[in-house]
Amino acid sequence: AGFFALTLAGCADDDQSAPGSAFTQALATDYGNLATQTSAVPATPSNEDESFFDNPFGLFGGPDNPNDLLVQAFNDKADIARQGSEPQPEAAPGDPVAQATRARLVSAIAAGKDQFADQAARAQVDYDCWVLDGTVPTMAAASQACKTSLDGSLLALENAERPAPPPTA
Repeated sequence: AGFFALTLAGCADDDQSAPGSAFTQALATDYGNLATQTSAVPATPSNEDESFFDNPFGLFGGPDNPNDLLVQAFNDKADIARQGSEPQPEAAPGDPVAQATRARLVSAIAAGKDQFADQAARAQVDYDCWVLDGTVPTMAAASQACKTSLDGSLLALENAERPAPPPTA
């Protein structure tokens, strides 16, 4: 973790040369960090009843570690953001709670990404973490942790966008 923190701190002064907005730069950092964290999660135990001849070299199935697909998804979003584009929050077909949360998120990002780039990026990455981790059964606890973080980060973004109340006399 120290290496990454040092590397990121060293790049902080280069913001003017990075493509995109403060929002896309924050997305790139947050998605990259999420990919690194997800890659550190141990692979799920494989089916010990499967012999070498059932699936030689893993050619007929997905990756041995389904987390690899999550890592790739988060890295892909980080790459889009590094190029200066805004990756879209994940769709959540068939999940009305996630759909409603996504609509709320998209609205909050549209209103606050220019003024509150870090908060907007954090909320979007928390949302994608919740939705994508939720597709891998062994990542259920991580998905719930992301949802808990999202509840706070989305509210913080929405509250940041509201003007402060006038002082009372």
